[in-house]
Amino acid sequence: LAKIGANFSAKHCANGGLGLRRAGRSAARRYPMTLLPPTAQIKATNGSAWLSTTFAGQWRFALRPGREADAPMVIAVHGSDRDTAGLLGGFDALGDTVTLLVPEFPQVMGGQDIADDYKFLVGNGVNYLDLLDAMRRDATAQLNATPRTTYLFGFSGGAQFVHRYALFRGTSIEGFIAASPGSVTLLRNDIEWWPGLKGADAMGEMLDIGAMARLRIAFLVGDQDRNAGLVSRPVGSSFGSAFAD
Repeated sequence: LAKIGANFSAKHCANGGLGLRRAGRSAARRYPMTLLPPTAQIKATNGSAWLSTTFAGQWRFALRPGREADAPMVIAVHGSDRDTAGLLGGFDALGDTVTLLVPEFPQVMGGQDIADDYKFLVGNGVNYLDLLDAMRRDATAQLNATPRTTYLFGFSGGAQFVHRYALFRGTSIEGFIAASPGSVTLLRNDIEWWPGLKGADAMGEMLDIGAMARLRIAFLVGDQDRNAGLVSRPVGSSFGSAFAD
């Protein structure tokens, strides 16, 4: 976890992660995106059906295998800018000591703007917990081995995703780093989801705070990350809440 964090300086955690963007272009060319197979089992949010093959084929990820088939896996999740190239380049310093999985979540599906949905785990009929689970299964099949440990890293909107993912999937990972999340979910049962935990089970998923408590966790905020009010979700807006600020 310390090695992962050390590769992201203050400049990477501020001003949109420009250092990551510059670093990643060549890495993106070496590791093209893989489409998630249309047959991938991704549950719809009602829990009773699978997503259609039309939509399943839109999800994609980049996979950079480690030196060993069961090398530790780092899952790096992009922010709103969807700079997967920057994430690939940002982890170059770790070389092949880890397997790197970089999902890319689409901004539009069926003509609908879904750019922010992944940050909050569900939206427009998609369960992003199941979506990342499906990507992990497909990556494991490609590797022909199960990574001996799995850590998550997220920047900006990706940081929102990874710490919320850990609330429900803590038993399947060893830890995470959330860099400049902008907004977070507090471990409070008296505040409605997503600023708090109340009503989170309405998504059809079970919280596992005990599993999350055992994880190795770090939150990073760059010393230049001072844009107060940059993330605003007032009541009535998409994913708005009276507790968002």
